[in-house]
Formats: sequence, structure tokens, C-alpha cells
Amino acid sequence: MPERTKIGAFRLDIHGLAEDAERRQRYVRVLRAGVLVLVVLGLGTFGYSALTDGQYTWIQCLYMTVVTVSTVGFTEVIPANTDALMLFNISLIFLGGGALLYFLTSITAVVIEGDLLHNFWRRRMAAQLDRQHRHVILAGIGRTGMAALEELLEGRYPVVVIENNPERVQEALVRIGSMPPFVLGDALDENVLRAAGIERAAGLVSSLQDDRENLYLVVTARQLREDIRLVSKVERSVNIPKFTQVGADAVVHTARLGGQRLAGELIDPQVLAFTDTMLAGQSRGRKLREFIIRRGSAYAGRSMSEARIRDKTGCIIVGLRTEIDADYQYHPSASSVLEPGGAVMLLGDSTSLRKAKRLLEVPR
Repeated sequence: MPERTKIGAFRLDIHGLAEDAERRQRYVRVLRAGVLVLVVLGLGTFGYSALTDGQYTWIQCLYMTVVTVSTVGFTEVIPANTDALMLFNISLIFLGGGALLYFLTSITAVVIEGDLLHNFWRRRMAAQLDRQHRHVILAGIGRTGMAALEELLEGRYPVVVIENNPERVQEALVRIGSMPPFVLGDALDENVLRAAGIERAAGLVSSLQDDRENLYLVVTARQLREDIRLVSKVERSVNIPKFTQVGADAVVHTARLGGQRLAGELIDPQVLAFTDTMLAGQSRGRKLREFIIRRGSAYAGRSMSEARIRDKTGCIIVGLRTEIDADYQYHPSASSVLEPGGAVMLLGDSTSLRKAKRLLEVPR
């Protein structure tokens, strides 16, 4: 897909997110400075011709004007042999030098502060988007979306952000110190979703403002990709069935989760502290992760006693499931088989989980 198609309707800008109005203002300033320089050159040419009673050609008068304004010091075509010419030269040097300096600074501002860096970062962003594969598209980085973004980045998942508010992108940049590839546009637009690489994405998280927007995004994304995993935020519990009907794989009721958290902190805070340590993505804490048992894996078809996952990785085996069974068998026995296409739930630190990923998901 050509770059213009992907970023024509919306702008990819990582350097300051300059508004279009500021860009237009820079061009107006360059135009104003250019007109001023032309006026100075015209007045200088006319002035030399008038003060010398037309003894010199217009080209010679223009040349003398350029030499005077630019202060390059070439040989004077028109000698300053009268007081009027001397005063005219002095006035032209000050007026023309200022006009020329204003013009040059305006051009520099456009090249360095505007288009040059804008185009550089835009092309770099487009190249990053083209390289994304099996990534997660996060639509909306409000309060909930920002928390989801931090969790995904902590887990080192490839992320592409869609956000139509430049201020939120700036806030995210300040908060997390860096920014994954993002598309500045409306997530409900199919072109924006395609620019974010929905054809190559592994999943999409919808975290827009209200349920109507999230519902429409789920419908649009499901039409573009039938096999993508869709997870959406839901504000009202009455809307949950609607999301599942239109193709959402999972919904998160933020109000219910918040209420459960409040009650849990009061009733059993120690349990929550334990689960937070496991699931919060802390660098020193343990994490709970699911690993698919690939058909080409060396451990596919082996029993738990043969695989010896805990001895080789240091991970604790929490659960095991088959490909056709969505329910987990918790604390599986030593005779349980790691069936190809199934999955195992492991608890461990980052190093242990990386070892488990190589063992279970990397082909033989």
C-alpha cells in the first residue's frame, strides 16, 4: 500500500505533533519575507537608476542592489560619488540586510523545524508500521487504554497505538518516556485500521470513550479480519451481550472490576497483594502466562514427567488444557500429556518464561 494511502487522511508525526495551523503559519512567514526581499530589490534598483539619472542599465542597478544588500564586497558598478548615493547605500544596507536575514531565518525554520523533521519522522513511522507483524493494536489511550499500554509494553509485546487526540499521545510520551508506533486518526475509520496493520495484527484492544464507539470498532475490525482476537472495554453491563453477538472474543467490564477490587481490598487484601505480584508485570515478580504447545515442538505429545518443564525452566505448572477443551486442568498429574495444539499455564519470572517459550513454542 503506498505511503500516501496510508497516511494521507491522517498525519503520522512524532516530533512535537505540530498542528497544521502552525505549519501554515511558517509558510506565511516565508512568503511575507520573500515579498519583503523583492520589494527591497525593486526599490534599490529604482533608486540607483533615479539617483544616477539613468546612466546605468536596469541590470547594472539590480546588480548594485544585490551587492549592497548581501554585503559580499564585489566591485561597485555604480560609484558612490555623491552624498545622496552614500546615504542611499547606508539605508539599503540596513534595510536590505534585515530583510534578507528575515528571509533566511524563515526558510531555516521551515526546513529544520517543519517539513524536514516532519517528513523524516513520518517516513520512519511508516516504516515501523510496515515492519509490525503479530502485534497488538490498541485503540484509544485514555485512562484505561494508558494502563493497558503500560502493561503491554512491560510484557514486551509489539504494540501499535491508534489515537485521534495529539495531546494524549504527548502525555503518553512524557509518562512512559518512549512511544511505540502509532497512528494519529479515528480508529473507526477502516483506512486507519489498515494503516495500523490490522491485516497482520494478532489482536485488537478497543478502549475508546463509550460503548457505542467500542461496539462499532468491534464490528468494523471483525469485518476486516475474521480471525483476529478482539477485546473491548465495556462501561455498562447491559451492553455485554451486544459485544459478544457482533464478534468480540472478550469484554472487560471496568466498573465491575473496580467494584471487585474495592471489595477485595477490604475483605482479603493479602490475596490481592499475592495476585498483584504475579500479574502486575513487575520486573522482579512472577508472571502468569499461557503457552501454546506447537505441533512442531520437541515436547508435543510428551507426558509431564517426560517433559520436566519445572526442572528445565524453573516455572511452576499451574494448569494444562487440550486443543478442544477450553477449561484448564489445574495442577496436572505427572502422567498428563502435552497434546499438540493445547496449552499450558505457567508461573515464573521473565527468564524462566523465556526458557519455557523456547521449549514449547519453538519448532523442533
